[in-house]
Order: sequence, then structure tokens, then C-alpha cells
Amino acid sequence: MDKNGKPMGTTAGAVSREVGRLLFLRWLDQYGSEHPGEPAPLSEFFPEGRPSGHPEVLWRDLIRGLRNEGLILCFESLEFWSSSATLTDRGRAELERRQP
Repeated sequence: MDKNGKPMGTTAGAVSREVGRLLFLRWLDQYGSEHPGEPAPLSEFFPEGRPSGHPEVLWRDLIRGLRNEGLILCFESLEFWSSSATLTDRGRAELERRQP
């Protein structure tokens, strides 16, 4: 899944969800290395504006799923897209495990 929630590759199922997960985790890792100690504003992951419609639901569920798995800390505000997130040690280990 790309940043706009559109499926990437030939199948739109689990593969696309996994691509979206890795894309978001890698972005958090990069943001953390460029801004040590600062949580990443979700709005910066979507520079063209937050997704709308079904992609919005998919991304919100994906981000909350990463939080529920302990891969990220998500600091939610009343408006979800104004929230911020940071990678946990467990999330960093997950990324390292997936490096080629």
C-alpha cells in the first residue's frame, strides 16, 4: 500500500498491508534518526493531506495495529491525524529482522 492507501504490487490483500506496515515503520525509523527524541507527527507521513474514505480507515487501523503489537507508541490526540508516533525497541528489532 502506498501512502495514499492504494494497493501496490499485483495483489491488494495481505501483501499490500505488509508493505504499508514496513513503509510506516521505516519512515518512523528515519524520522527518529533525523529528529532524535521527537515523536513523528502523522501529518508529516501524509504531506499531501490525510487520506480520505476507505484509505483513511485502512491507515488508521494499520497504525493502531502497530501500536497494539507494541511496535510503535502512538500518542493520539482528539483528532487522530494530529497524533504522533515513535518506534519502540520491539519495532526497531522487527525492522532489523526484515533487512535484506
